[in-house]
Amino acid sequence: MSQNNSEIRKKWLIVEVEKLNNKGISNVEIAEKTEVKPQFITNLTKGSKFPGEKFINKFCDAFNINQNDLYNKQKVYFNEPVDIDAVAESNKVIESNRDGIPLIPVEAIAGLAKGDITVMSYDIADRYLVPEFSSRGVDYLIRVSGSSMYPKYSNGDILACKPILDLSFFQWGKVYVLDTDQGALVKRLFEGKTDDSIECRSDNKDHYPPFQLPRTSIRSVSIVVGVIRLD
Repeated sequence: MSQNNSEIRKKWLIVEVEKLNNKGISNVEIAEKTEVKPQFITNLTKGSKFPGEKFINKFCDAFNINQNDLYNKQKVYFNEPVDIDAVAESNKVIESNRDGIPLIPVEAIAGLAKGDITVMSYDIADRYLVPEFSSRGVDYLIRVSGSSMYPKYSNGDILACKPILDLSFFQWGKVYVLDTDQGALVKRLFEGKTDDSIECRSDNKDHYPPFQLPRTSIRSVSIVVGVIRLD
């Protein structure tokens, strides 16, 4: 099938929110009961945001909504056609995905405290179960946007990120994800020209020149330890 779990959840939630609206429950009230901003609910209904599993659970608890039909749709995605063995296997996959590594948008990195990577449930677009990543301390995944790190990483690649607690030490030449005053950056780091700066380099050197970044502008750092590349 062409849909993935994120698309299935999004379409399911849009229908459920519409049902609540028809009962006189506004998006503002939905936002209050699920502890998110009203704009987040609006973005969900417009299809520009993807609901995470934790948000779906909170939404269903708040309004006493049964998730069985959503799970059934996901079973069809994992296994088609469905038979007894396929249903049993799909249940395992769905259960595993609840504990998988969260995939979050790059902008969700902004504001994370130093040494305290806390991913909000409503920022989670999907989850990936990759034992090799979990064993290496991966806390979250992000999707590459743009060509600055090409050919190492291409647009659409998914990077596995391990948070770094000690911001005084870097492995020069390695690729890091930085939350900075300039926004989220994916760069290869090198020693700066001064003690209070680091040099950020892109692998696509012809179009993205290196630059110096003050250490004080860095809010959080994660090292990239793996990649999922989809052909």
